[in-house]
Amino acid sequence: MKEVFEDNASRVAVILSAITSLLAIGYLLLTVSHLPSEVPLFYSRYWGEEQLAQKGFLALLPGLSFLALALNFLLASRLFAREKLLAQIILWSAAVFSLLATVTLVKIVLLVG
Repeated sequence: MKEVFEDNASRVAVILSAITSLLAIGYLLLTVSHLPSEVPLFYSRYWGEEQLAQKGFLALLPGLSFLALALNFLLASRLFAREKLLAQIILWSAAVFSLLATVTLVKIVLLVG
């Protein structure tokens, strides 16, 4: 685990992912009171009421980001000694996921807020 934080690229990926997720939580906490009771979240479903979810479900976005970071960090820690590049790719995928989840959250809030 210590090896992961000694590598600059890996450390930046973990910090970026954590900060992005924390910013998403802060943004959600600041805006949740101004949102309607239902918000569009499930864009893969047909247009209309099927896309709507209770506003509390928006917490899934930063929550899944933290879960992805934790799981990817554990996996990268195990792989780092043998496959440094693969471990870095795994950590950066968590950072990209976190960034995309945060952008999605902000776009949803701006759409309905």
